[in-house]
Amino acid sequence: MPTSTSATTGPPADLVTADHIAPAEVRLRPAAHAALAADLRSDPTPADLTRPATTLGLTRPRVS
Repeated sequence: MPTSTSATTGPPADLVTADHIAPAEVRLRPAAHAALAADLRSDPTPADLTRPATTLGLTRPRVS
């Protein structure tokens, strides 16, 4: 069974792993965009999803 170096488990960790292995697949496929957006809407958002989400333009800058 594969192990993740992330503290996150489940589908969010799978997206992070996929982004490390095949970033183009995560960044170009609509199904991956939908899965990532759904994970971002869940609370709390895993910190590991920040990089792929930012790359896809799915995050908003924080306002101080």
